[in-house]
Amino acid sequence: MTKTILFVDAEMSEWESRRQQFEQQLAIGTCKWLYASDGQSALQVIEANPAVQVVLTEINLPLMDGFDLLGELQEQAQNYKVIILCADRNIDLIRRAMNLGAYDFLTKPIDFDDLRATISRAYKDIEAL
Repeated sequence: MTKTILFVDAEMSEWESRRQQFEQQLAIGTCKWLYASDGQSALQVIEANPAVQVVLTEINLPLMDGFDLLGELQEQAQNYKVIILCADRNIDLIRRAMNLGAYDFLTKPIDFDDLRATISRAYKDIEAL
C-alpha cells in the first residue's frame, strides 16, 4: 500500500531539501509525499487527494495556521493522523495541539528516527481501524 503523506510548511525551499531527506532517511515503505504552503492549500490538496491519511504540519503558517488546520481536519469524517511540528517545546503549545486532537507533537530539528516511528505507528493505527 502506498502511503500518501501531506507535509505543510510555509517554506518551499525547506520542503525541497526535506523531501529528499524524508525519502532517504525515513524508509517507511512506498510513500507519496504531497506539499502545501499553508492551511488553506492543505485542505485543497487533501480534497484533491483522498488517499492522504497522515498530515505533518508546522504551527506557524500563513492564511490558516496549523492549529486551525487541525481543527478543520478533526471536523471531517476521515480519521486523519495529524502530526504537529514545532521548534518550540512550549508545554502550552503541546497541550493545545493534543487537546485539539493532534496524533503527536514533534519538535524541530526533526529526529528522523522519531518521525519514522511516529508515522509508522500512525499507519498501524489506521490499519487497525
